Amino acid sequence: MSALHPSTYSDADNEGDILKAVQAGTFDVTVLRAGRLADAGATSLAPLQIPFLVTSEEQAAKIAASPVADTLMAGLSKIGLTGLALVPGGLRHIIGYGTPIVVPSDLDGATVNTRPGDATEMEVQALGGTFDHSTGGARDAKVEVVTFAASSCPARR
Repeated sequence: MSALHPSTYSDADNEGDILKAVQAGTFDVTVLRAGRLADAGATSLAPLQIPFLVTSEEQAAKIAASPVADTLMAGLSKIGLTGLALVPGGLRHIIGYGTPIVVPSDLDGATVNTRPGDATEMEVQALGGTFDHSTGGARDAKVEVVTFAASSCPARR
């Protein structure tokens, strides 16, 4: 069995290539973000991309272990894949330029950094925000980390 994990790469830029390689049979198994798979057509995974829906590691673990996991993975067959398991990979937090994004209303009028993908972009826009897809040094140049009561939140330089 051959496997490839996208953490080999510093950013998600290669996830599309990894997905194509698994679909072509080059690799037998991999771990990919639900958002990448939803954008590729496994829309049953799209609810996992809703900002602020999953708010803790414990909640993510409960979802992954519940019967709803099979329902969420059902759409993988649309893109030629079979899901083995949902694997919580840490919560993704929206990076806001200017002010921290803590609650949905914080997105109204905010510019945020998101990974490319129609689902995330539509959600940010629906909540009144705009987005960019800067990665690596380009993203780092736009934010600085400011600590607020033991949580790190990005802020504009």
